[in-house]
Amino acid sequence: MGTNTVHKVFNNNPIKFKEYVDKIVRVKTIGNKIFEGTVYTIDPVSESIVLIRKNQNDDTSVEFVFGHAVQNIELIGDSDFIPKLFEERLDPNIDLNQKRENLKKWLNKNMIPVEICDDKLIFGDVLTIVPPYELENCLCTNEIVLGNIQKLIRSMPVENAI
Repeated sequence: MGTNTVHKVFNNNPIKFKEYVDKIVRVKTIGNKIFEGTVYTIDPVSESIVLIRKNQNDDTSVEFVFGHAVQNIELIGDSDFIPKLFEERLDPNIDLNQKRENLKKWLNKNMIPVEICDDKLIFGDVLTIVPPYELENCLCTNEIVLGNIQKLIRSMPVENAI
């Protein structure tokens, strides 16, 4: 009979991996190649690392360091770069209140009784549309309802467009 070998995913430490997320690290790989950047995520199965790097021109790049090549990970420090990278940037020229009102009128006209709650459009316990009220800002627990609402928003006339 063969020996029982356990896949390394059952032996690795996901809590240790999580400690590296949003931190600046230096990764040494086979062949003594060094990668530095902010850890976006680490795949717990392959142990591959996704690094986000920012150059002098404020351009960002993504690098994948494959887990089988990693020899050492050195923690350099904290980073607030990733949350800033994914912050929503709203166009200052867009009136969100008007956009919300136009969308509410359009949905109500099409027999979808949405209500305004804080800055969100709410349809029962099923649908919430958050600023800036685009297709991708529809949060829904029902895939069919989500598809129908997004289709309805796409068909909104340009003069009412969001």
